[in-house]
Amino acid sequence: MYAKALLLLGMLVSIQGNHNRAEELCTESLELFRKLKDSRSIASALYQLGRLAWMRGDLKQARSLAEDALVYSRESGHRGSTAWSLFRLARLVIEQGEYARGRALLEENLVLHRKMGNKRAVAAALYHLAWVHLITESDPDVVHSLIARALTLFKEVGDKEGIAYSFYLSGRLAFSQDNIVTAHTHLQESEALFREMLHQEGIGWAISMLGRVATIQADYKAAHSFYKECLEIARKLDYKGLLAFCMEGFAAMIAAQETQNREREDRKTSSQHTTYEEALSNTWWAVHLWGAAEALREKTGMPIVPIERAAYERSVEATRKQLGEEQFAAVWAEGRTMSPSQALNSQGRRSIPAQAPKTGQAISSRTPLPAGLTARELEVLRLVAQGMTSAQVAEHLTLSLLTVNTYVRSIYSKLGVTSRSGATRYAIEHKLV
Repeated sequence: MYAKALLLLGMLVSIQGNHNRAEELCTESLELFRKLKDSRSIASALYQLGRLAWMRGDLKQARSLAEDALVYSRESGHRGSTAWSLFRLARLVIEQGEYARGRALLEENLVLHRKMGNKRAVAAALYHLAWVHLITESDPDVVHSLIARALTLFKEVGDKEGIAYSFYLSGRLAFSQDNIVTAHTHLQESEALFREMLHQEGIGWAISMLGRVATIQADYKAAHSFYKECLEIARKLDYKGLLAFCMEGFAAMIAAQETQNREREDRKTSSQHTTYEEALSNTWWAVHLWGAAEALREKTGMPIVPIERAAYERSVEATRKQLGEEQFAAVWAEGRTMSPSQALNSQGRRSIPAQAPKTGQAISSRTPLPAGLTARELEVLRLVAQGMTSAQVAEHLTLSLLTVNTYVRSIYSKLGVTSRSGATRYAIEHKLV
């Protein structure tokens, strides 16, 4: 009983944000469970330790612990423990970008919990199936149906956390469909419930999306407030996935606000204009944040989910056009060398000389890229067409293999091809190499 009490206490203090203490408690409980040779409880403790490793960005360790937890669960012969271990491993592999495997694990988990009649667990499985369908841009009607079924069950069993997350996911679904008013309503409902529970992780995710909503509405004061709190929560929890997501959203907000400011400047008389270097201050800050977030994702092995990539690339490309390729690349590279804290504190940093545009030019002139490719994707395509492997491209561009493979998948999708030979043929036919 003492070992289980330690584990439960560890879970509680984790929700409240004290992860160091949570790890101590879960480790102590694991040692006691091992002495008792309690396979089922060993699996539970391993999962909690894996979850803490996941949040601090050590996905390799988290996955190892989750895989071990599944082994102990199967060894125990307990269907419930096995089902939960499948569920926990599914969440982890989804975070790492293995969406098909994650969905398969969730479906296996769902079958087991339905056989046992565990409504709370069935609801959790349905919710996460909705999540993986949403982030992989599946049919919105399927996503909506899964969320609705999960929410009904969460309400039946009185699972307040599940209800809050269901509102959150409904908000993200509405946001993906450009239904901003509905998204705002659901996200506010989610935020309110999470605050009632003092659920820091949930608050962080809810307000990170509210920051995106406020950015779309050009309410930059509200967006800044949401991101400031979200970043504080992410750093307090040492939750790398949330931190990267917030940094990317904050960067997009800064870039959008700078674009609005620049448009206002264009309407002023020449005597009212600020200097070009002053106008670039926040733009450079945004690029630093994007670069640091990219480096963080590569280090932790957590790619941007497919549903977020298009908006991310639009914002990045708009800023690239504003700065020009050479200056943008230099500032981005500088951001990649920064820690998240350094990037967040880099506003006004001037280590790279500003390159003022020619008179009468607002942005550098560029030829539209084919098939909606970003400049980076075009760069990757050219290298692939030259016969480089993904590993060679990664080394050449100083990127992670994970990032290069993400670019390659995006290129295939945009070109409507399924292989390197198809991509190479496209590049040759369109004289890109």
